[in-house]
Amino acid sequence: MNLPTDTKKNLTFFAGIPSINPPPLDLKALFKNESNEYEPILIMTGAGADPSHDLEELAKNEVGANRFHSISMGQGQQQVAIDALRSAAENGDWVCLKNLHLVIASLPFIQKELSMLQRHANFRLWLTSEPDDKFPPILLQDSIKLTFESPPGVKNNLNRTYTQWRDSGVSGGVIRLQCLFVLAWIHALVQERRTFIPQAWSQFYEFNNADLRAAKLVVEEMTKIDSKVPEWQFLRGLMQHVIYGGRIDNPFDVSVLNGYLLRYFNSQMISASSGAELVKNIPIPASDKFADYVKAIEKAVPAEDVPSLFGLPDNIRISWEVTESEATIRQIRNMQIGRSVEVLFDRTSWQNSLNPILNLWKRLNSQSTLHSMSLPQPRNSDDPIVEVLSLEFVFAVALVQSVHRSLSALSKCVRGVLLPSPITMKLAHSLILHQTPDAWLDIWAGPSDPVQYLTSLMYRAKATQELVDAADSGQLLSGPIKLSKLFRPGTLLNALRQLTARKTKKSMDELKLASAWNSALLKDEIVMELSGIYIQGAVFESTLSETLASSPPFSTAPKLSVAWISAESPDVYKWTDSIFVPMYASVDRKNLITQVQIPCGKDPQKWQIASVALFLSSH
Repeated sequence: MNLPTDTKKNLTFFAGIPSINPPPLDLKALFKNESNEYEPILIMTGAGADPSHDLEELAKNEVGANRFHSISMGQGQQQVAIDALRSAAENGDWVCLKNLHLVIASLPFIQKELSMLQRHANFRLWLTSEPDDKFPPILLQDSIKLTFESPPGVKNNLNRTYTQWRDSGVSGGVIRLQCLFVLAWIHALVQERRTFIPQAWSQFYEFNNADLRAAKLVVEEMTKIDSKVPEWQFLRGLMQHVIYGGRIDNPFDVSVLNGYLLRYFNSQMISASSGAELVKNIPIPASDKFADYVKAIEKAVPAEDVPSLFGLPDNIRISWEVTESEATIRQIRNMQIGRSVEVLFDRTSWQNSLNPILNLWKRLNSQSTLHSMSLPQPRNSDDPIVEVLSLEFVFAVALVQSVHRSLSALSKCVRGVLLPSPITMKLAHSLILHQTPDAWLDIWAGPSDPVQYLTSLMYRAKATQELVDAADSGQLLSGPIKLSKLFRPGTLLNALRQLTARKTKKSMDELKLASAWNSALLKDEIVMELSGIYIQGAVFESTLSETLASSPPFSTAPKLSVAWISAESPDVYKWTDSIFVPMYASVDRKNLITQVQIPCGKDPQKWQIASVALFLSSH
């Protein structure tokens, strides 16, 4: 599925343009040729883009830094902004009101004040905001509008950084300039990795120029004496815990950042001599001349990003294509039918759109009584595993019956037996848009595709019933278990923990989860063998190995043995040649089940940076 790449190629071919990326924004030309004192200049910013530095430089050159007043809008800033507007309009200064999307409710008052001002010919009002549907249309109409989006790619990112540093002035010896070069490189990597969410980062992090400025100050302070090597551990600690790491809330994403810091901020990478490479064919200059680093970027860094720049697997483009294609298809579908079904009930239209879903549900239930049986009662048992699976089955039946009731009501509306209630209207709207209804997701956060949701629901409900039978017969732990059969797989691991605590007469807090890819390594323990596990970011047999560019996004991992052992016992594998990777319920990396130890050879950082992870499902 290469929809994004093919679309990009077709756009550039038929439009006769070299790239779909916008040209660099020329604020100076805009100011000289198009702006006036009466029309605010509204800059709509993309995610992670910040025109503040460019505006500050323009203001310094055109009116002087002391006549440029920048205000970050937020709670309590409305009167501050109004006072600044009054003063600037009278004196011919410039004002920049930033982040208007945070104070949408205040904009009518600011707009009213603006309409009453007598304005000096040199007065200019700059506004920045992220897109917001509630933005006042009159202010939009009265403004000169433009967008500010940073061109993607590591090379463009490095060039932006060095343009800023050139304008602000950067000097120092070889060690300082090398440290700054490495800093710019890491900053580019953490920002541009966001292209490959959720594999590269589990979510979008707002790394921005403020982080870069703070990190630059730290580097400059620690390299005041050029001959002195910085205290690397302290420098890395500030970057990880205070600056960049302060934005990250997923511990496995923190390990990615830590991997970069360990790889690049060290004496082997940064020294007065040359030879060290950031990645293959991108050397760090051994120079005290700023221009040499600019030349190195232009000469060595490729214009198009490749996964190896980030330390990501070669096949990550395949995952990206699939993710972007699915998002594009959803957007196209919403554009086609979203407006037409907001509040209208058209029985013919509903029949055409909803009958496939209704027929699917009927087919899934054709050989099952889950939708009609009496709701089972939870069972008390001395075996925590039996007890947990009993609760899981009660949950499964309740969910099946809840979905069945909502679809039955929808079916009656489609057949003309009932008029739809507001709840049924909302349900139909979601299904017509091919989205899983929120009412279902609130009970079980399954797939966002309703077909996948219903299919997974019935698969898990039937499988849970089978697991209950196996647990009753005492055969559950005698063979491998697929955790993907459960709605809440983490509860089964917790039940194993309770069982182990009872049999070993230890408290649960005294136990930790051990994992082994050979059950013999967990002898004399209460072991649960897991199958149906997938790995992304690497290929795993006896140890981790790299994927090929043509490799599928996911590959099957061997059977995994897990057991709860004493917290004081050593791990199964040595820390020096293994890593702990997350195990997620699904590929969106939102539902973390546990962490698993994997042998990886002698370079754990490499696999941390590659964001290797395990999954219970490959879709």
